[in-house]
Amino acid sequence: MNVITLVCDTLRRDHLGCYGNSWIHTPNFDKLAGMSTVFDRAYLHNFPTVPARSDMWTGRYTAAYFDWGPLPREETILSQTLSDDGVTTMLIGDTGNLFRDDYFFSRGFDAFHWIRGQVADRYQTAPIDIDVSDVADVSFDMTADLVGYLRSANDRRYEEEFLPAETFRDAIRWLEMNRKWDRFYLHLDIFDPHEPWDPPQWYVDRYDPGYEGREIIFPLYAAADYLTPAELKHCRALYAGEVSLVDTWLGRFMVSLENMGLLENTAIILASDHGFYLGEHNWMGKTSIQKGLHRFVPLYEEVAHVPQIVYLPGAKPGRSDALVQPVDMAPTVLDLMGVPTPETMQGSSWMPLLRGEVNSVRDLAWSGPPVHNRGKYRPSTITTNEGWSMIHNGMVEPPAGDRPLYAVDGKVREEILPASLPDTELYYLPDDPHQQRNLFHERREVAEDIHRRYIKFLEELNVPEAALELRRQL
Repeated sequence: MNVITLVCDTLRRDHLGCYGNSWIHTPNFDKLAGMSTVFDRAYLHNFPTVPARSDMWTGRYTAAYFDWGPLPREETILSQTLSDDGVTTMLIGDTGNLFRDDYFFSRGFDAFHWIRGQVADRYQTAPIDIDVSDVADVSFDMTADLVGYLRSANDRRYEEEFLPAETFRDAIRWLEMNRKWDRFYLHLDIFDPHEPWDPPQWYVDRYDPGYEGREIIFPLYAAADYLTPAELKHCRALYAGEVSLVDTWLGRFMVSLENMGLLENTAIILASDHGFYLGEHNWMGKTSIQKGLHRFVPLYEEVAHVPQIVYLPGAKPGRSDALVQPVDMAPTVLDLMGVPTPETMQGSSWMPLLRGEVNSVRDLAWSGPPVHNRGKYRPSTITTNEGWSMIHNGMVEPPAGDRPLYAVDGKVREEILPASLPDTELYYLPDDPHQQRNLFHERREVAEDIHRRYIKFLEELNVPEAALELRRQL
């Protein structure tokens, strides 16, 4: 059995037809879902991009001890475990965070291809004059990243030159040359639909024809009401265009797999690391950024609840409501390929779920940023098998004079955040999937039970006492 894991960064679950979306064109995601097991209750764990990949690489609850940064060299990881067992391993992606500055996420793979030019990639120095004021409202921390991206994209003319197309095409070429290995593992990392949102214009026109305002391809991570209604609608169209662009090239990738006969002996795991707020709960983005670091905001369903689709040759398609998380990916890949799972891995293989042997692998899913050294930020979402979702906020404001500055429509202003947040939110998702009615005060006993289980879980993961103390109070 071969295995391909495919991660689309910032892909919202509810923007795919197979998860109920009716206005975005995603026929190829939906076709893959129709031949696969679709997990309806997949949730992120560590967060955002780099910490999420650490979960996938290690099979561990890394938020207990790992922050954004290079993958620790002492970690036991999926790629090395497979390579040691004789599996041919390959990493292909345009997610520059995995490759830059000696982050070591390519460690253990037999080879890797980095598709250059994505945001934050130090790749081009020309053209010299790049003006971002008409296409972005970004913190000054992010301006250089966007300028570098626009330089790399300057000579792009055809759809096949956009990064999702280049990345999928590179993967197709690799498969054409390597399809006859006895066993191969390919991890394909697509950075889109992460911003900047600049798909070919025809994708955008499908969702917001005739728009004449600013093209805000890189919005502020902030309270969404700084945007006009027309600008917010267009941001949603830009994001939807990115999703459809990725869908188009996923379709070409799947056709190539079929033509090469690889769908007969290759499992595919499609996932995302997190979603993105597009005005829901009056948020834009997934966090707020302060001096290059993420200030975490509540993890509602739009960000925490992610797509997870698993194709297994010969298996009956269907849906599963089991709680699953990225820490399960490595044990599942190893199980599929008949490789023993190292004792260091804490996730659970999905194979018993796919075979119908069990209905669940956990009764609680913890989603949130690292807890070990971010003492003053404690937002976490705890989702249970009983349908409850509890958001544990308790955010602390940054010190005076430590607020980042932004350029909004050419004008400098301070960080834009909602005035206040409740410490704890509780929602019953079967009746309230969009989390509009906070039941914390009405059902305090439910919140206390979830909180007790959450703290017990953190204790079992040996979270430092200083971080636990901040979280013990409900």
